[in-house]
Amino acid sequence: MRDFKTYLSVAPVLSTLWFA
Repeated sequence: MRDFKTYLSVAPVLSTLWFA
């Protein structure tokens, strides 16, 4: 479950950087 939590915390950041 740790990887899933890490993904949830990182996904929005990556999305912001990607679409910025």
